[in-house]
Amino acid sequence: MSNTIYHKIFKFKKKKVEFLIKSKYIKNKNNILFFGNPIHSDLNKINETNLLSEIKNIEGFFLILILKKNNIFLYNDILANFRLYYKKNTQSLVLSNDYNFFIKKKKIGSLDYEEFNFWMSKNYTSGDKTFFNNLFKFAPASILNIDENLNITIKNNFKNFIKFSNSNSIKSLEKSINNSIKLLKNTQKKIILLFSGGADSLLLAQKLKEKNCNFECVYFATKPNTFESEKGYRLAKQCAKKLNLKLNVIPIQFKINETKFKNILKVMLFDFHTCIVQFYGVSKILKKFGRNIEIVSGQSADSILCFGPSASTLSNFVNRTLYLKNNFFTNFLIRVYLENKYKVKLFAPKNKFENFYFFYNSFFYYPLYKGDNTKKDISIKNKIKIIINSLKLKDGFIKMYLKIFGFLQGPDNQILIQSCSFHNFSNISLPYVTSRIISSTCYKQNKLKTVINPKYEIKTLLNNDCIKVLNSNRPNIIGLKKITSETPKIKKMYLKRINELKK
Repeated sequence: MSNTIYHKIFKFKKKKVEFLIKSKYIKNKNNILFFGNPIHSDLNKINETNLLSEIKNIEGFFLILILKKNNIFLYNDILANFRLYYKKNTQSLVLSNDYNFFIKKKKIGSLDYEEFNFWMSKNYTSGDKTFFNNLFKFAPASILNIDENLNITIKNNFKNFIKFSNSNSIKSLEKSINNSIKLLKNTQKKIILLFSGGADSLLLAQKLKEKNCNFECVYFATKPNTFESEKGYRLAKQCAKKLNLKLNVIPIQFKINETKFKNILKVMLFDFHTCIVQFYGVSKILKKFGRNIEIVSGQSADSILCFGPSASTLSNFVNRTLYLKNNFFTNFLIRVYLENKYKVKLFAPKNKFENFYFFYNSFFYYPLYKGDNTKKDISIKNKIKIIINSLKLKDGFIKMYLKIFGFLQGPDNQILIQSCSFHNFSNISLPYVTSRIISSTCYKQNKLKTVINPKYEIKTLLNNDCIKVLNSNRPNIIGLKKITSETPKIKKMYLKRINELKK
């Protein structure tokens, strides 16, 4: 871990605000500070007057800081991929993107058991909380205002990220990816594409090649070989060959031990994750290619385009049906089927609020509720009510923000950024995480198509050769074993560390 790059103390009368931010930053000509990896055609054009209208055009992950005489304003990216933690008392407010600072100073407070139970169930904490009472997160797509008395006002900024367009979701996706690649090309850095051979990374490779970008494909190959790793490797190799691309294979020894995992807990304490592949893969990428690179990933495409479940399985089809095309009849049939499958009592939403609440606090990603919900999760319900009232948008946009506030804060969508954070590297681009794609998914997506053919937008844009490879790939991998779950072992390491901290 690097030393703090930005350390400033601002005094208001007898009170102070302290920033400890481990990140590169840019100060534009209008005295606005940008942390993280803001990708924009010209950051110098952004000022206090046009910031709210221009923020939707900033890609990457970022934190924006504006210092005034009697106020401090903070703006973050649409997913809060730039994490910011803060702790307040009567005389001071401390903000940092590294929660270890608070841990070392023993400033995290007691355990918040409601949020901890949520973490135990979901593997992540909600968008504005950790599972410690005195330590909070800067919620996604928000504006944080600090006045001279250290009063904190947080305003939902999601509306200012929305881009309405008459284009359908396919055209919007293509336009957005083309724009992302244009911005990446302008950085003049070598592009390292995390390439799995799946549709998401395949489309990015296709577009990067079309635009004559300087890029290389990287595949993380876990050792020892398993059914899953060999299937992924063969798919990636076939797709790379079809596109005439060199595939850099980086071996990752899939071995968990407590000593190595302590490093992961330095950046992933609030995001339970069982995979170390990207964590150690990033280290090997930096060793092989240096730091003058941009790591590009198809991360979060599933969560944004399909609200999560995108696999061609019965359970994922059921998920998508409940998320996108639910009605009383389908809800009833699916609920009965799942009750019999899991041997539990489930409840379908009876009104609009419960529809949102069950979507956010779902049962195995099904928007249903297990057991009696009348006296539980009071703070979560209050959060959802606040979100609904603050947004005043159509249901699709509210559900998307709830997805951002919930699941997209989780480890599956945070692992790459947090892995890079540990290695003090921030040049990361996620072309599927843009305002245009998020907006068009909510506004123009064909929901029936998504249920039947998940991520149809991506598949439509793939050329015929790529489609053939995806459809025909059936590698012969008989004899290889399934990957052994490390979840219980890793969960034990997490709980051990949490117990140490709450003492």
